[in-house]
Amino acid sequence: MAQVTITDAVLPQAGDTIAYHVYNPSGGISITPSGGNQSWDFSGLGSDYVQLIPFRPASEGAWFDAVPQADLFTPIAQDQELYYRAQGGKLELLGILGQDPAGLGLTLFARFEPPLTELRTPMAFFDQYLGEADLSVAFSADDVPGGFLDSLPISPDSLRLRLHFERVELADAWGTLTMPGGAQHEVLRLKRIETRETRLDVKIGPLPWQDVTDLLPLTGFLGTDTTVHYIYFSNDVHMPLLSMTADPGADEAYSVQYQESGPTTTATRDVRPARPGVYVWPNPVVSTAQFRFVNLEPGRYTLRVYNVLGIPVWEEQIHLNGDRTIEVELGHLRKGAYLYSLIDSEGRTLM
Repeated sequence: MAQVTITDAVLPQAGDTIAYHVYNPSGGISITPSGGNQSWDFSGLGSDYVQLIPFRPASEGAWFDAVPQADLFTPIAQDQELYYRAQGGKLELLGILGQDPAGLGLTLFARFEPPLTELRTPMAFFDQYLGEADLSVAFSADDVPGGFLDSLPISPDSLRLRLHFERVELADAWGTLTMPGGAQHEVLRLKRIETRETRLDVKIGPLPWQDVTDLLPLTGFLGTDTTVHYIYFSNDVHMPLLSMTADPGADEAYSVQYQESGPTTTATRDVRPARPGVYVWPNPVVSTAQFRFVNLEPGRYTLRVYNVLGIPVWEEQIHLNGDRTIEVELGHLRKGAYLYSLIDSEGRTLM
């Protein structure tokens, strides 16, 4: 087969609803080396749950006035919206409405400056890209739970979260990919190394913003985190056909998401699970765990981790208002088996 060049046929359009199966296997998924004329067989992938990504005209979004350059938005869940610009062969993320990264129960809107490029075309084998983007959002200390404020070295009037993204991308492989269900696609694989740094500033009266990140105890949302994504594109479908996520230097991916089988770009049925659930990956956890919460009632919850004797060794308060994924640093725990539970605001253990 000949090398494939990805065209603007992969850009999403208003009216698309793309169904992604998300699978976090107990064992890793092998990552092949770079190179051409490969054959990837993903026909045996399972599915933990399905996430629907609807694309609608940006003018229908509640925050369109804040990002008038956007032409698409995705209402992923209640109080969760992404605003995109799909022009000039690119898909750029301009702004986001969602829960704050600190899990304080705040719903915030922020713009990316400059926009975060999610997709570029045309894209050919060995194309390379470098990208950076920043996101900053400020909010009043009156909106923050007291427990978090108690951990700060000062009592601020306002707080500000700053996120910096750096991406190094290389179209490193091409070949034929077989999907669950047997459909085959000619694909180009993009390897994306993404580094995200999150910092916290505080402000008192007329004084300038002060960065207090390094004065706080280690938390799950502050600091620097690097992930590697292997993204497979096909001109048969809008958006990535399949993507895998791995830790830096790993030869196996701990999570994969893929579109429903077949060369369709839309899904008209809601195939998300009816029952609420919590999904954890990778398994086993080396240092950092990803917890995915699906179909749970909005509210405040306690996520708690126990050792095999049933003794709590870690816990965190989280606020849910729609599906959400959080990252938890557990590298300080001794090697061994652990259990977790999710407890609602009324003290009921849900799982």
